Amino acid sequence: MRKKAAYEELGYQLCNYRWSWSAENDRGVCIDLWRREIEWTEQRTWFDSRIHGLPLREWGHKLGNTHRKPHLQRARRKFGGVVDVVLLEGVPNTKVRSATPWVPENQNGQRWVVTDADEETGHFRAELGAGRSQGGR
Repeated sequence: MRKKAAYEELGYQLCNYRWSWSAENDRGVCIDLWRREIEWTEQRTWFDSRIHGLPLREWGHKLGNTHRKPHLQRARRKFGGVVDVVLLEGVPNTKVRSATPWVPENQNGQRWVVTDADEETGHFRAELGAGRSQGGR
């Protein structure tokens, strides 16, 4: 599926499908994550841009980051950090091969939660948690 269609399936409209990394609506915030950058273990599933992402110099200045920073802050303030997620396939900083919306109902009710977000740099951490009820879909 294309990235734009994955966001739309979750109820979001991207500002610009080429450079946007997030979107918001009145019910929540949606971000995209590169599947290959996520740490998938039996104990926990998480992503931290300081550890798993490309160096800040490669993405910190991009419009997608400028656009995503206030979305992350809104998710933390208004929705307890809960976000909807689109998983991207491919190599970060290149073309997206495909995108998959994370649908909690298909994932044992598990939701993604932004647990840290740096307003200045855009660095953030998101963790997969269970049974969250606020925000999003």
